[in-house]
Amino acid sequence: MQVSAKEFSLTLSRPSTTAGPIVVELVNAGQDEHNLHIRPAAGGPDVGAVGIVLPGHHSDVEFHLAPGSYTFYCALPAHEELGMKATFTVQ
Repeated sequence: MQVSAKEFSLTLSRPSTTAGPIVVELVNAGQDEHNLHIRPAAGGPDVGAVGIVLPGHHSDVEFHLAPGSYTFYCALPAHEELGMKATFTVQ
């Protein structure tokens, strides 16, 4: 699945998937650097992350996510608070 990061939003190529391996491609379509962290939507520690991606670049990371609802967010200072987050469901 693709996640497009831009000041200050995250756009997911799909809202859900089935449990198991999933390749997440973080595409930085903005002018600032961004990253992507994944945590359970109910709260708790991150279960995965994609490191810093520079403007105009992308990074692919494979995750194994259990069924549930997750929050994808940019963990750079104030980015999540400015709207860089989205909810994703694993069935």
